[in-house]
Amino acid sequence: MARAVPPMDNQFDRFEEKRHFPGMSTQEIIAELPKLNRRELEEVNLKLSELLSAPAASRVGGRRLKQFAGAVRGLPSDMALNHDHYLHGRPKR
Repeated sequence: MARAVPPMDNQFDRFEEKRHFPGMSTQEIIAELPKLNRRELEEVNLKLSELLSAPAASRVGGRRLKQFAGAVRGLPSDMALNHDHYLHGRPKR
């Protein structure tokens, strides 16, 4: 059964929020591309160019978070490794 593709209007804003269509694999999204008209393909191409030229989100986010490293005092020395233990009671690693 084919999945419905959301309308093109404002579609790329949803990419920013969810990174992909819920329930669709990369291959399924690629399979939908031939169904787009030239204008829509140009929009996709533009967005792909923007995404590929932007810095990786993990590097940008990591730099932002680094400013907080060591800011909280009094935590166990193994907090990063065993955060699930301290937050949720799971066994230590």
